Formats: sequence, structure tokens, C-alpha cells
Amino acid sequence: MTPNTTIHTSLLTPSTDDTGEHRQQQRSKRGGCKYPFPQRLFDLLEYIDVRNPELSSIISWCPNGKAFQVHDREAFEKQIQPKMFNQSKYGSFNRQLNLWGFERIPHQRAGACYFHPLFQSHDRNLCCTMYRSKGPGTTTSVSSKRSTTVVSSEGRDVFLRR
Repeated sequence: MTPNTTIHTSLLTPSTDDTGEHRQQQRSKRGGCKYPFPQRLFDLLEYIDVRNPELSSIISWCPNGKAFQVHDREAFEKQIQPKMFNQSKYGSFNRQLNLWGFERIPHQRAGACYFHPLFQSHDRNLCCTMYRSKGPGTTTSVSSKRSTTVVSSEGRDVFLRR
């Protein structure tokens, strides 16, 4: 990858389908963000997957599409994070992941891998149903006591307790 690789943020616009547009109008009426973090992250991952595969060495969907992985934290912090999330520290990105209910998949050797049951590569509308928690110690909209199976990037099953 060359250092001159740029991300075209104009390509990463919110979906114009009825469900997503309606949900965004609802959020803006109650004071929320018009382009929430999970949708921005989803669009970034899809953009890299479809239009800019050379950036997949920095961040990409896991092979099963049920999680994503940050492969190169420093490159993500310098090249992607300031342009897409208006942040300069990886800790800020990690905090957003936690507030939106993402869980880190343990025992990943090749970078940090994150999972949320409503964040999957095949369905953008799922991430439109996610809600941000108010802060530490509060719960997210998805709460259940069952375990979820996620296949890691190494092909092993990882069980997350929900």
C-alpha cells in the first residue's frame, strides 16, 4: 500500500432506502446523530471491500462477515480514523465500539477483532437498529443471556457470552 492512498469520504454516504432514511430522521428529531458510528463503520468496511481492497490490510470484515478486524492499528490511526471518524486516537475509536456494544473477540493474534450481533456484512439495515449506551455501566439495546458463535479469522469458533 502506498502512503498516498486516500479514502473518498463522499462515497461513504448514508443509505437512501426507506428504512435507513426514516431511522435517521427519527434520530435527528430526538437529538441524535444523522450518520451514527455503526453506519459510518459499516460503510467504511464496504467501501474498502468493494472499491479499495488495498486498505483491507488495515481494516476489513472477517471472512464470515459477522465481525471485523483492525489489522494495523498505527495505519488505521493515521490514515483512516482522522478522515472517517474525526478522531486521532485509537482509544477514542475503541470507546465508541464499547459504547455501541461491540465485543472484542479474544485470542486474536493478527490484530483486534470486534463483534456485534447487529453488525454483519450482508445487511446494512441491521446496524441501523443499533443504539448507543449512555455510558459505562449501562446496557445496550441487545441484551440476552445466550452465547453467540463467531468464527475467528483463523477459522476457529469463538464463543461469546451475551
